[in-house]
Amino acid sequence: MLVRWCDQEDNTGWTTTATGEAGEIELQEGSRLVGCMPGNQEHLIWSDTTLYAMRQTFDDLIWSFPIVGRNCGLLGQNAAAMVGGRAYWMGTNAFFVYDGGSVTTIPCPLDRDVFDNMAAGQSEKVIAGVNEQFGEVWWFYPDERDGNENSRYVLLNTRDGTWSSGRMARTAWVHSPDLRHPVAVSPDGKLYMHEIGETADGGVIGAFCETGLFD
Repeated sequence: MLVRWCDQEDNTGWTTTATGEAGEIELQEGSRLVGCMPGNQEHLIWSDTTLYAMRQTFDDLIWSFPIVGRNCGLLGQNAAAMVGGRAYWMGTNAFFVYDGGSVTTIPCPLDRDVFDNMAAGQSEKVIAGVNEQFGEVWWFYPDERDGNENSRYVLLNTRDGTWSSGRMARTAWVHSPDLRHPVAVSPDGKLYMHEIGETADGGVIGAFCETGLFD
């Protein structure tokens, strides 16, 4: 639960002194720190139970660490992503969003299928990926029905709040302004460029629609 920071303009100076700006603090809520990422004018730090904001104070304290959300811990180190200035992440039994003010649980009609079938002891493998072109956040996770590696995904469209799911094996995902298309890695080590062309790795893209019962 320990957070440390280096001296200003010296990323090799980590020793706390009376005159320097290096320091450390032990956060209190949670049993371990899981992940972090840059937010809007703050850094976000997750324990297994709590979301902290790391904010510059411009005084002798250097940094403050207010709690901005409880009972919303991060499932795995790479299970969070930033879209449109908001942080989205997968927790131990729900999905969450932080808009800079408060943490909100995102209703998900697929959450029981995801969490009830998560491969035991493999949750650290979960990764979040962003497809900015369509405002999507993808979470790839290991489903026990397939084995111990990431094999399925659940997807949130942040623009209209709709969800979808499917089978796709990805262990890493990168999308930045420097890349025209998202690039992802499969468990067998292949690199895939997404959202380009009209085939599935040269094959036909299969699709179907399924409804509930209706009169």
